[in-house]
Amino acid sequence: MDNYFLITGMFRSGTTLVSKMLHAHKKISCIPDTYSPFFNGFRDCIAEAGFPLRKISPLKYLGDYFSDDRDVELYEAIQSASFNQLFPEKIKMSVISAIQNRGRMTSPKVISLLDQIKAKTFKGAYEELISLIRQAYGTEKEIWTGNKEVWISEFAPHILNAFPNSKIILVNRDPRAVLASKNVGSLKAAPGIRQEKYPWLFLIRQWRKIAIINWILTENELLKDRILSLRYEDVVREPEKYARKISTFLNLPFDDNMIHPETFTDGKGDVWVQNSSYNTIDKKDGFLQFKKTKPRFDASRINKWETALTEKQIRYVEQLCYTEMRLHGYKPKLSSSLNLGDELIFNPPYAKVEELQEWIQKEYYDEQWSDTIKEMGVEALRHRMLTSDSFNKSGYNTKLIKAYFINENYFTKARQLLGKDEYGKS
Repeated sequence: MDNYFLITGMFRSGTTLVSKMLHAHKKISCIPDTYSPFFNGFRDCIAEAGFPLRKISPLKYLGDYFSDDRDVELYEAIQSASFNQLFPEKIKMSVISAIQNRGRMTSPKVISLLDQIKAKTFKGAYEELISLIRQAYGTEKEIWTGNKEVWISEFAPHILNAFPNSKIILVNRDPRAVLASKNVGSLKAAPGIRQEKYPWLFLIRQWRKIAIINWILTENELLKDRILSLRYEDVVREPEKYARKISTFLNLPFDDNMIHPETFTDGKGDVWVQNSSYNTIDKKDGFLQFKKTKPRFDASRINKWETALTEKQIRYVEQLCYTEMRLHGYKPKLSSSLNLGDELIFNPPYAKVEELQEWIQKEYYDEQWSDTIKEMGVEALRHRMLTSDSFNKSGYNTKLIKAYFINENYFTKARQLLGKDEYGKS
């Protein structure tokens, strides 16, 4: 496969903006949010082979691998697998169908070409999917082809190992801004449209997973030269500086088109409409659509979370993402130390089931208030593991640490950020 890149990170983190910057470059073709079912299908294949008693709904959203030994085992099985795995026909059909549904709005020119996906392995199928981007959106002048998908950082090593000429661009954003954007924001909806939320703890654990995996990737000596980690806030404050940095990372000259978002286009070739939660929205053909506003690099929105969130909500996010925020350079505003406290444990921010986005309502249809409190008890245990001075060598349990922190090296790093060493000595 020719030069290929993947942009990934948490959703509501500016990944689409970065993908549009790259697509504006004369030597790059890039599409957003179309191929993520491929990665869910790969997870399904690994789960079926190694965990036949663990029933996962086909193409279900990717988990956070938190506080469940079975999820940790699945994560490790995924990390041990490769894209050379056979692509079962049943899973392939489901993946292609899901891509067709997603691509209707994001990359419609790709949809009519999906019958070209014939490969027998995941690697071969992914090569074919990337070739469709060049066919549908290329100009035959491209040096790089890429796509942007959120939620899938755990598959970055598979891309890098399968394709020697590939690179990864990670985009991080302040979790307080992510939560404010999705669960609070200031969406101005047309009549009959409500703001669709996600469970607070679901978003926090997903953000935390991605923040940890992004750190693991950048610490990998064998891979880090092929990984560029960005912060959304830096990109919108200094777009030219970071456009040049991205260009250098891809060994390309800087293209001035990258910093003129008013010229960016969507998958239909129309002027791109920026998907900010602070825009007015409407609904068409079952999809939420943002009313047209002039796209721009708007640094004024970086700290909107400070007024959008309540103090309690800010403390909640800061306490549950404390070390991960510090790891990526985000300073807590209301939390000077790690101290969850009874108020956040027994009365955390909560989104009712009827307020949730439709697809996730199905997962939380029987969710009760007491379930949230139980999960906060799990978070309190995680805090205890981070702060305990008696967490000594005899209590060191690899399985326990991986269940709560994904990676032992990250657990050590997180404790160091709090002034602790690996075994609890300050």
